[in-house]
Amino acid sequence: MLIRAYNHEHDEASALDVFDRAFPAAHPFLGQLEEFESARKIIEVQLPVRTVYLAEDGHGVIGFIIIDKEGYIPALYVLPTKYNKGAGSALLASVQELSQRLTLHVFEDNSPAVGFYRSKGFRIVDEDRAVDGLGRGHYRLKMVRTRRS
Repeated sequence: MLIRAYNHEHDEASALDVFDRAFPAAHPFLGQLEEFESARKIIEVQLPVRTVYLAEDGHGVIGFIIIDKEGYIPALYVLPTKYNKGAGSALLASVQELSQRLTLHVFEDNSPAVGFYRSKGFRIVDEDRAVDGLGRGHYRLKMVRTRRS
């Protein structure tokens, strides 16, 4: 597996393809086209202006991570067919030296992701409630990992 820097001109379509396939698999509890479209627009805006790394296997891009200057990770997506094969771990490792403190939000209903982040040393520090397009509330967890010096 190769982790490399994102090049917007060459990699946007591949990253968005990963998002298009990974978002519904990670968020079946949302189940709304509006939720998907809103999240995709956020990704489209962030890809060209944030630090982004891609994970590739011998067949192409299988995942990506976005991080901002403050260490906030707004997105980490891996193709569902590549879960539990190390891509998420490698992507997270690729950004760990960029910030002393990494922060992210994850839906509580996305228990595989919550478990993954816990296994990587993240802890829950706060929670809020996000409301989807059908008016249903979903708990969103704020998780933090501080690098040991």
